[in-house]
Amino acid sequence: MSNRIISETSDKGVVTLRLNRPEAHNAIDDATIDEMSELIAHLHTSSTVRAVVIRGTPDSFCSGVDIAWMQHMAEAGTADDARRVAHILLALRNLNKPTIAVLEGPCLGGGLALAACCDITIAAEDAWFALPAVHLGTVPAVIAPFVMEAMGQANARRYFLTGEQFSASEARRMGLVQAVCMQAQIEETVETFVGHLLKGAPRTLAICKEMLHVYADKPIGPSLINDMAERVVRNRKSAEAQEGLEAFLEKRQPNWQKG
Repeated sequence: MSNRIISETSDKGVVTLRLNRPEAHNAIDDATIDEMSELIAHLHTSSTVRAVVIRGTPDSFCSGVDIAWMQHMAEAGTADDARRVAHILLALRNLNKPTIAVLEGPCLGGGLALAACCDITIAAEDAWFALPAVHLGTVPAVIAPFVMEAMGQANARRYFLTGEQFSASEARRMGLVQAVCMQAQIEETVETFVGHLLKGAPRTLAICKEMLHVYADKPIGPSLINDMAERVVRNRKSAEAQEGLEAFLEKRQPNWQKG
């Protein structure tokens, strides 16, 4: 194991994945992909993990895909590595645990796509972003769908085509980032969001994530309304819903282990 990613688990079931290539600004290479794939598969099946935080080092979140590895992919002439990257991004997006990306320093290309696949993104006010693939003569086809989903098509057209840098405040304006804070407030902000997530029922959070993905591209009509109603019925019969409603009526905190 090359330790491209350091995994830490708190006593509350919060897993922190730290990208660990500081000498390369945490650029993504084949070893990073292998480790991320294994970790996400484990997180998906774990019954004790409540939330996942992805971050880099204090001076860099991720500088994107490693250029040397990218050149190797071009020389190999196959699509296998590109598919591997896409599968990792999709697995992160669809992970059945809530995810938080903590962005400090540069967040570029594939690193920006990692952030876009997380549910909540927190950025230091001096973090900066770019999608510079066109400056390298490369087409960012693998990351484009994930980034467009997060920042919208109009914003994606601008930043994919110009490759220009943009700030954390601009990322927040586009919806790519949900919270911007001073560097000294990063840990406090992360803890605040984690605290909100831990109040939710674990299985209900997973179902809610899946529902939001399913509903994103569906028109509101009879088919969707039927799905809504069926989901409500299934949920109200669940142990978590019973525990949550009872706890509210009894004016106590819910015990999700009981539910």
